[in-house]
Amino acid sequence: MAAAVAAAAAASSPSSSSPPAAAAGSRLPPDELLPDDEGAAGYNSNDNNEQNELGEDGVGEELVNFGNLDNGLGGGTAGEARFEMMNPDEDNLNPWDQATLMANVCEFAGCFDDMKVYMKERCECGPMLGPEERDLLSVAYKGNLEALRKAYRIATLIAADTATSDDMREAKVAAAYTARLQRETQDLCLELLEVLGKLLARADAGEPIVFYLKLQADYRRYLAEVSDEEDVAEAHRAAEEGYLEALNEAEMHLLHTHPVKLGLLLNWSVFLHEGLERTAEAVFVAKTAVANAMQSLEGMPEEAFKDA
Repeated sequence: MAAAVAAAAAASSPSSSSPPAAAAGSRLPPDELLPDDEGAAGYNSNDNNEQNELGEDGVGEELVNFGNLDNGLGGGTAGEARFEMMNPDEDNLNPWDQATLMANVCEFAGCFDDMKVYMKERCECGPMLGPEERDLLSVAYKGNLEALRKAYRIATLIAADTATSDDMREAKVAAAYTARLQRETQDLCLELLEVLGKLLARADAGEPIVFYLKLQADYRRYLAEVSDEEDVAEAHRAAEEGYLEALNEAEMHLLHTHPVKLGLLLNWSVFLHEGLERTAEAVFVAKTAVANAMQSLEGMPEEAFKDA
């Protein structure tokens, strides 16, 4: 078994996967830039790939700064900021803002399980999600999903390796654990898909709908990765339909330089290559997306160029 674990770990080296933990105060990188994955979540271009280099007192400083934001929590020491964030004044903070605030705290702490719970609560109350809240929803589920996908890939390799060993006990244990990870991944994907269905029913046209449709297609694709052989084709069909619907909406409402549209096109090209094995079309989609974006930037005013 030890040899099988070592071989599986080598096969799933950092070059093919990346842990979900993010530095304090930073967003997870956009899905298209993750070494192990081609894309799952929409993102805000100003939030991605920002590394917060904290000094010896960096964490305390971040908590103080977070407490000083215009969110009804005043300033104070790091301990006071932590206390106030965990015990918000009900007179100053409504339930949905409290859920968003706590999701931010969880992201700072890298607690994606709790972050997912708070963002699910946020989706069930209050007004429609704003851009930052949509990013938080994506990051919360992505943080949970990445750990499961990595574990599932390793467990699958170990199960395949032990299936031919003389000790059938090892094979049974590996197969059982692989099946458990498969169920957990499926449950996570289905949970988010249910949330997205409710959000889409009342989302505004344009960026919100494109964001949700993209995320929906991504998680249908992830379902395909852990589906039984007889269910893969149906999962791929559902994902393809989702991407095409999102692309149609994006063409009508978003500029070529819009980060959500670019993320959608790159994820669609990855799905074409890996899921549908239409590599030539995937290359064309990716190259066209980049070319259109670069052409749109030509002659653009400096301020607009920075925003793009």
